[in-house]
Amino acid sequence: MIRDWFYDLLEVINFSSRSAWMFIIGMVGFMGMILLGEQIVTNLELSGTVKPLEDGIKERLFRHYDKAALVILISSWVAAYKFYRKDKKRLFGDY
Repeated sequence: MIRDWFYDLLEVINFSSRSAWMFIIGMVGFMGMILLGEQIVTNLELSGTVKPLEDGIKERLFRHYDKAALVILISSWVAAYKFYRKDKKRLFGDY
């Protein structure tokens, strides 16, 4: 049962590049957003009266970038799953 499911998964991914690309795009987008957020937040320097708030602002900004990266990852994996189901139905028919 599991062996058949695994072979079906590999066969569908082999014939469907859409689901594989969405999976890869999700991983690259997630890592890119995390790295971009870290780069922007570490280079942020405030001056004057808002200098004491710098650490709190950096923490909040990094959380926002983290959430955006998670949204990219989850949405691309959901799209990859939808493409997988469509291609499985196209290749094997209903079962």
